[in-house]
Amino acid sequence: MPADRVQMLKSLIQEDPNDPFLHYGLAMEEAKAAPQNALSLFDHLLAKFPDYLPAYYQFALVLVDCGQILKAIEVLQSGVQLAKSQGELKTMGELQTLLDQLND
Repeated sequence: MPADRVQMLKSLIQEDPNDPFLHYGLAMEEAKAAPQNALSLFDHLLAKFPDYLPAYYQFALVLVDCGQILKAIEVLQSGVQLAKSQGELKTMGELQTLLDQLND
């Protein structure tokens, strides 16, 4: 079933490449089965849609799972700044909590 979802999301992205949620969904599906593949998808997502706030936390988690702690910290720092600028205080707190855990 997950492979079907990946294919479906890839097809939807071809139809609507400017929908960040589709790219996010694809990265999340890949994160479950192939975290290394998800890294490049998250990189692409944030390069194309840097204001897509939900991606920062999930990208950081995948980076941590892949042992890339320093990059996860960078992603979280960027996410905290974005959340602050968007007035998303709850999300900012979640990002900051994970950032604090990684910095300890």
